[in-house]
Amino acid sequence: MKKAILLLLCSMILTMTAVPEVAAEADSLLPDRRRPQFTTDPGYIIIPAPYSIEGIGEGVVLFGTAYNVADTYTDVFGAVMTGDIEGVGAGFTDYHIIDKRLFLDITYQDISKVVVQSYSERGMDTSGDDYTLVEIDEMTFTGGRLILSFEERMFEMYVQGYDGSYSIGTLKDPDGNLIADASEEAGNDFNLYGAGMVLDLTDDNSDPREGIRMDTNLGWSPPEDSDDVDYVVLDNNLSLYVPVGKRNTWVFNYFSSDAFVQDQGETDPDIIMDELGFDCSSIGNNRERKECEQSTAEYVDNVIAANRYGTASSLGGRSRLRSYPEDRFKGAHTAFLGTEFRWNITEESTPVNLGIIKDIRTGVQAAFFYEIGSVAESAGDVWQDTRASMGAGLRVVNASGLIYRFGIATGDEGEAVTLIINYPWEAF
Repeated sequence: MKKAILLLLCSMILTMTAVPEVAAEADSLLPDRRRPQFTTDPGYIIIPAPYSIEGIGEGVVLFGTAYNVADTYTDVFGAVMTGDIEGVGAGFTDYHIIDKRLFLDITYQDISKVVVQSYSERGMDTSGDDYTLVEIDEMTFTGGRLILSFEERMFEMYVQGYDGSYSIGTLKDPDGNLIADASEEAGNDFNLYGAGMVLDLTDDNSDPREGIRMDTNLGWSPPEDSDDVDYVVLDNNLSLYVPVGKRNTWVFNYFSSDAFVQDQGETDPDIIMDELGFDCSSIGNNRERKECEQSTAEYVDNVIAANRYGTASSLGGRSRLRSYPEDRFKGAHTAFLGTEFRWNITEESTPVNLGIIKDIRTGVQAAFFYEIGSVAESAGDVWQDTRASMGAGLRVVNASGLIYRFGIATGDEGEAVTLIINYPWEAF
């Protein structure tokens, strides 16, 4: 933990030292911002938005947001989720406590139903069908982020905190057949705290086409009791935007995430199994009982690995290694490289007012990408085993900062479709 904190502090000090010098020479060294970074143009959207997240499922979100409310920079939003995810969410962003300097984001979510895939072991060695389904009956969290911003959002520091809980319902096989029920006490409460900084030397904060952006975040979830692991996660995200022609962009991204364990959690499998409450002894069929025993033992082994090594940011899903399910690859250390060509088919400023949508469309974009990444329990083993994705997609870019994204990716476990809002690779 001390090492991670020192790394973050050193990065922040070096960056803060450089900011005045960089700002003074911005005209010659940095791309000009091609539009204002704070606008008050009002707009809204109220739509049933379909979503598709590999490894989580599909459904429809009744999504509503009003941005730049009452001639301010503040956006408010709400959502009702249906389908494979059921729940509600609400919040606001960019509430300016000090104009263009200090602002606040607040988020609340209550997920009443979601099923996630749990693979037989962490790392990169499992096959695509080697998983069980974990049913989460209830998951809530509330929290926010306080952001201090300088030089038209070129440099920002933030602190964040979230409070939440979740409960585990059942384990099922990939076809949805019940393997075992968890006890009513299975699950956990959690608090997540973090601090970080963003150095954004690009031509635009929400739709960059030229320049470089660096993000660093240190996250800590303090243990609720002696059974929980005590560790921090240090994430670093670096993106380079290279202009191609008048309005296209070639993006290069590097991401790393490392867990630093201060105190290990519980590693006794019998104690963990007792806490989860999985019981296979009452199953009369020998084949089904053995399947239950194997699946629950694998789940417990993953809990032990998490308590021993900690868990870094994962690969797979909406942002990184997009042909794989959400959180497909987990470990204590993560590394990722990606490149994406963004072809801006149109560049415009077209007001859109369809009754349920009021915004300003600024472009339609096609994207073509390739990604490769690796996870491991030991930092020295990262990149020894890798997985890759490639694909293409379409985006609609709007002045509000919302990017509607559709993509298809393929890898050695097949294809995946992503339909969601905002760019990939945005770390924080």
